[in-house]
Amino acid sequence: GDRAWVRLIGSHDKLVARLVQRQSGHVVKSQGDGFMIAFARAEQAVRCGIDMQHELDKDAKRKRHEAIRVRIGIHMGEAQERNQSFYGPALNEAARIMSVSHGGQIVVSDEVAGRVTRPVRPLGEHRLRDLEGRWRLHQVDVPGFETDHEPLTSLGDFRSTLPQQRTRLIGREDDVDLV
Repeated sequence: GDRAWVRLIGSHDKLVARLVQRQSGHVVKSQGDGFMIAFARAEQAVRCGIDMQHELDKDAKRKRHEAIRVRIGIHMGEAQERNQSFYGPALNEAARIMSVSHGGQIVVSDEVAGRVTRPVRPLGEHRLRDLEGRWRLHQVDVPGFETDHEPLTSLGDFRSTLPQQRTRLIGREDDVDLV
């Protein structure tokens, strides 16, 4: 019931905090069962993601419950610290990358893929919600886990009869109002 779920999430949170600390990371935000975590190096973030998948699976087997398959998106860039929180485009971009992934999958940006020693598999170019351009994304395979996932749920994967927006509608306010 509800109590079992609360205990499960509490256990999940403690496990994640321990793994983040092991890789010298810093939890920027946590909301519900989701975390935004900062690391000094991309390699630390990827290592932490792999450890999370393995440890959550082991924890589920020990406690005899279904494993929590977390979605992990990793990107790198600058962030500004204000009022004990972090802000900046890189955080939003990382969240968008995570949002197109599936449970049990680690998806990284092209910037991260070029800076880690672990092999990555290209997943192609994708359009991400609220971000301009196409993003080259890659998957980090977790040893011992399923590596073939459904296609990413990026904007380009949704079928529509509407054409894709080619440019932003800057300077076309009158046209937009007319439409």
